[in-house]
Amino acid sequence: MAQRTRDYSTEFVRRQSRAKELGWSGYRQRRYWSARMTDAYVKELAEQIGGPVEPERSGSLMSLEANAKVNPRGGARDPRDWHVRLLIAAGKIDG
Repeated sequence: MAQRTRDYSTEFVRRQSRAKELGWSGYRQRRYWSARMTDAYVKELAEQIGGPVEPERSGSLMSLEANAKVNPRGGARDPRDWHVRLLIAAGKIDG
């Protein structure tokens, strides 16, 4: 049975285009930030943009104000990935 060769450049182009569809500048940016987006870090960023989580939302990572900034109602959510919207709102990456 012949061993298939892997085309890394095609694979990178596919990953790069998918990351850009979601709103990242590229695959490397997505990979860098995805590894750092723990629940604790998401909560820290959300508190920076919208204050602490309300007591009645104890299981949530974001306050209502932060959630309204990251996940606006009505209309398209652009960029598509909420992680990108959170990082833009917190000033960690350019929008």
